[in-house]
Amino acid sequence: MLDGSFFVRLIRKITYFISNAVKNSIIGRFLISYDESLDGLKGKIGKKFFERSNLSNKIKKIKSHTARLFENSIIENLLKKIADVFLHLSVRSYGVGGLTFGIYCISTYMLKTFVHLNITSSSMHLYVGAGISFISLILIFCKKSISLMLSESSIMSFLLVRVFGIRDYDLRSKSEALHKNTASCIVGMLLGFLSFAISPLLICAAIFIPVAAAMILSSPEFGVMMLFFAVPFLNTMMLVGFILFVAFSYFLKLIRGKRTIKFYPLDLMVLLFAAFIICAGIFSIDPQSSPKVMLVMLAFVMSYFLVSNLITTSLWCRRCIGAMIFGTFIVSAYGIYQYFTGSAATTWQDTSMFSDITGRVVSFFENPNVLGEFLILTIPFLLTASFGAKKFTSKMFLFMMLISSGICLIFTWSRGAWLGFIFAMIIFFMLYNRLTLILLVSGAITSPIWFFLLPSSIINRFSSIGNITDTSTAYRVNIWKGTLSMIKEHFGAGVGLGIDSFQKIYPAYSLPAIENAPHAHNLYLELTAEMGILGLIALLVCIILFVKCALSLTANEKTAPAHRNYAIAGVCGVAAILLQGATDYVWYNYRLFLMFWLIIGITSAVTRCSRIEDAKDEYSLYE
Repeated sequence: MLDGSFFVRLIRKITYFISNAVKNSIIGRFLISYDESLDGLKGKIGKKFFERSNLSNKIKKIKSHTARLFENSIIENLLKKIADVFLHLSVRSYGVGGLTFGIYCISTYMLKTFVHLNITSSSMHLYVGAGISFISLILIFCKKSISLMLSESSIMSFLLVRVFGIRDYDLRSKSEALHKNTASCIVGMLLGFLSFAISPLLICAAIFIPVAAAMILSSPEFGVMMLFFAVPFLNTMMLVGFILFVAFSYFLKLIRGKRTIKFYPLDLMVLLFAAFIICAGIFSIDPQSSPKVMLVMLAFVMSYFLVSNLITTSLWCRRCIGAMIFGTFIVSAYGIYQYFTGSAATTWQDTSMFSDITGRVVSFFENPNVLGEFLILTIPFLLTASFGAKKFTSKMFLFMMLISSGICLIFTWSRGAWLGFIFAMIIFFMLYNRLTLILLVSGAITSPIWFFLLPSSIINRFSSIGNITDTSTAYRVNIWKGTLSMIKEHFGAGVGLGIDSFQKIYPAYSLPAIENAPHAHNLYLELTAEMGILGLIALLVCIILFVKCALSLTANEKTAPAHRNYAIAGVCGVAAILLQGATDYVWYNYRLFLMFWLIIGITSAVTRCSRIEDAKDEYSLYE
């Protein structure tokens, strides 16, 4: 009855009209023409350069020679033997070593606590030792090799094979288990002695680091997947080291002919943007800090090429997106925990105007605006995954994660992030299905009702957008005025990368009492000030090509729904962060800079997977 009503039929006609008008407009046709430019690049540049120079055959010979050197090298054979020993070692041997380590951990805790050695010891020390001892007692009764035990365990097999991407036949071993109980006991004792000076948690982490490093060397794709998960939890320099190690692993595979590298129009523009980063880092008014910032930014831009070249199947796309979604859920859950336990801070709010807000959460970030920026980048992927999940239990779990992320976004009280999220959702539903425009039109019509349903704190916060009496808004406007004055005299090349370069020049152009601004509080003004107008143009062209790449996929009727929807999610996340960039320098936190390029990389990877995979894989991105 509702579907046949005049109101719904009218809205449906309006939405069809809007959809067709946008699609057939000059801008619409331009944004879905990426495939044509892609074919042109391949035809004009690829053939002339590779075929006429015979470079392709030369590269194949070099890869073949390098592969033989690696296969016959002493280091390669030694690493294989070490890996075989650890995989064939019996579970009992691991249990003996773990039990010894756990007992010594408990003993060192007792010595520190009760013998009065004037050394403080956390109770976590005791809990870790007890937990390791309990688990090791169970392992002692198993005589199988660790590889066989892992392959026969449904949970571990699911994690290692389905989630981490380890090949099943690498786990299954027909060799007999190696029993090295004495050696394991000695190793456990040594680690136990170390726990006297080092936390057992750090020792456990140090044990797993070589394992993770070996997995990344074997499969750089695994490193890319873990990078998506690790962004919120590692600091900047840890992430730089992580990316460099993944890049090194990829390089080893590349020179051995086991991986490939390809360049598309978007890739070339990202390279050009990286070139402007190098120029701004070298030719800077602050030659001490800018080169350091340049190296960090280059490492993070490199993540785009790692994702777009290593993630070449829908399965790996799903793993990376799943890792990102799970990390987002942990970040959101911790943010909600902060809010309800009174840990939210009032540092970043005008307490006189917003006295009804008890505080703003930051979760694993240093600033609530940064947390909001991270969430609006990743929530569109979570929304797409929840819509596309096949199983009822998966759909409910994903919706729970989506709701928690939305609640955490509210508790950031970041007005810029709220606007970015609303903008992203409008784009999402316009592209997801033309019928979902009915929701947008209906929502716009019923918007006055929201003011009676939403809490007053949210209404007051949202209605304050643009209010110049708010100290935060007034502060930004005055900074923009000073930054524009600075840009007028450094329009061509900028002042150099980093906030140190900005802060060195900005006070000469600032308004009174606004001399100590850390940055321009605007992405586009900051980039122009640091890199010049050409750097900003290079970024904008990158964004245009990225949008064309994704929307060309969505406009293709042969595109699988899963690929299409994740491409839409990428566009929405980037659009949201770019809108918030109008009110904040969203790259001030380098982890957000990294997340930005990871989102562009995984969206590009999805589009490339869609172009090369058969129709039978059309739902392979969904569980």
